[in-house]
Amino acid sequence: MSEIELKFQIPEAFQDMIYQDFCASKVYKQRLLAHYYDTEDFQLAQQSIALRLRLEQSHWIQTLKYKTARQIERFEFESDLGKKKQPKLNLDVYQDHLDELPTLLTTPDAAQKFQIKFSTDVKRISKILLFNQSEIEVCLDIGHLVFQNEKLRIFEIEFELVQGSIHDLIRCIEPWMNKYQLWLDTRSKSQRGDLHLQQQDMLLPQYAEPILLDQEMTTNSAVQIILDNTFKHFLPNATALASGSYNSEHVHQARVAIRRMRSALKSYAHLVHNIPPHWAAQLRIIFQSLGHARDTDAIRETLLPQLQQAGCSHLDIPNAENYHNQIMWIFQSVETNQLILELMDYMTSEPNLKNKKEKPFIKYAEKILKKTHQQIAHDIGHFSQLEDEEKHMLRKRFKHLRYNIEFVRSLYRKKAVKHYLTAIKPIQELLGQYNDLLVAEQFFHELPENEEVTCAIHWLKQQEKQQLKHVDKQLKAFRKIKPFWA
Repeated sequence: MSEIELKFQIPEAFQDMIYQDFCASKVYKQRLLAHYYDTEDFQLAQQSIALRLRLEQSHWIQTLKYKTARQIERFEFESDLGKKKQPKLNLDVYQDHLDELPTLLTTPDAAQKFQIKFSTDVKRISKILLFNQSEIEVCLDIGHLVFQNEKLRIFEIEFELVQGSIHDLIRCIEPWMNKYQLWLDTRSKSQRGDLHLQQQDMLLPQYAEPILLDQEMTTNSAVQIILDNTFKHFLPNATALASGSYNSEHVHQARVAIRRMRSALKSYAHLVHNIPPHWAAQLRIIFQSLGHARDTDAIRETLLPQLQQAGCSHLDIPNAENYHNQIMWIFQSVETNQLILELMDYMTSEPNLKNKKEKPFIKYAEKILKKTHQQIAHDIGHFSQLEDEEKHMLRKRFKHLRYNIEFVRSLYRKKAVKHYLTAIKPIQELLGQYNDLLVAEQFFHELPENEEVTCAIHWLKQQEKQQLKHVDKQLKAFRKIKPFWA
């Protein structure tokens, strides 16, 4: 069966309040002691599979969970192993699901490969809420992840859809989120434990995945698939940033995901009727709020080694850690999490039925590609006369074009798309590097003037001139490329 639930972390300042409020009405309390299993080299964790034994009211329940295509949903197999002393794993219960599970779980003597990796000891306080036509179980979990020599605290709240609609589930959560400043956490207890054992303590950065459309797809269905793809790119990175356990790549990928989503909204939001205009505005604010951290990371990680090699060897550049609390606050904020819930509600809703007069989505997609290509062709015709802001706009148009191609590339011949993208890629990289040089130059202009800062600014100006020559050469080559949709 599938399990649909959303889990939230509760800021420490609100934990006593939510506990008192939660227990003010009738609740069900139980202690849950669970052991999580995996192979020595974490083969289940690598496939996002959780296997546990949990003691629930004197019964040992064996549970297997793994992800589905939807962020909000997981498949769950539960088996009651009875009232007895802690039993061994019984993997025979999965024999009817051989096609769905990895062979690791279904081969003879598979249970012998698994060992307890960590445990959880949780006091669960739960209640059932009726919301519109839906039934939702709310669970407040307080306890610890237990390892061999240490414990990590758990204080979180879960909302599980027992029956009804995901729309009701999300609407039910919103007042709780507003009152207690909850922030969505995509990490399961199993995932948190696995990461800690592997000495990572942070999710891996999430990258964009390919999109698969078909020629006859309606506009509503195609737009929803495209936005869902960008949302799946964004959400795990958002969790990492909200948790405070992230690196510069999480910041970068969050910005790329937002940029992809904004491109999709700019191109396609007017084609459907259920996308509110404030999404684009909010995404723009979040994107800009990450800019200073990303710029500092780019200077420190990419340009600083080059500057030092050029003789500017004693530069003092602040870490992006200066923006750490600001980033955490943004991604823990009610405004950001409200936006996430609204996006999730849209992604999990049924697309509108096709209008009989509606053209296939590919017709709209081609119109947008053609328009962007023509705007770029106009700009590169007089590139050398463009101001820096206009060059920056050209860079953004190339990004917008590339994202829109990636959204619809499955609708065209692979070879033709690849040839076109091969022409775009070096231009994007060169324009990106040029923009990084301009940002760095502005950064150093704002520092107190000294010999090292003057050295850096001089080197950056020289690099900008060289970069523009390379860009101009690539743009002339691009003008000869025939669009694959023509």
